Amino acid sequence: GYEQLPDHGEYLVVTKSMKDVMFLYQMGIPAVAPPSEACILTQDEYNELKERFTKIVSIYDYDLTGLRSANKMKRLYNIPRVFLTNGRFNSKDYGGKDITDFFKNQDNPKVKLIKLWQEIKTMLDS
Repeated sequence: GYEQLPDHGEYLVVTKSMKDVMFLYQMGIPAVAPPSEACILTQDEYNELKERFTKIVSIYDYDLTGLRSANKMKRLYNIPRVFLTNGRFNSKDYGGKDITDFFKNQDNPKVKLIKLWQEIKTMLDS
């Protein structure tokens, strides 16, 4: 999704798949994905994106690979993490393992996605 990114913006999502990048793009949310969920942004990629976007957040799967990658980007670059959790370990059940599953499993998906995005932006703005 790198080629589709605007030159500058307030928010950028780093996610785990091109499918999620395309979905977020359709919703008007700039997003980019490394080659796989096991990969993270390089230092040069992060530096370049940080110059272009005010706030960067990762949305990776709530599984071992996703947790490891998101936590590594948090440690290295202080990128906040968002996980669409599944109710395990007393977490909230979002009804999907990623942003596209979340969208298709909702009764009123656009309204729920707008609410979720507002929650994420509130977290980033605080």
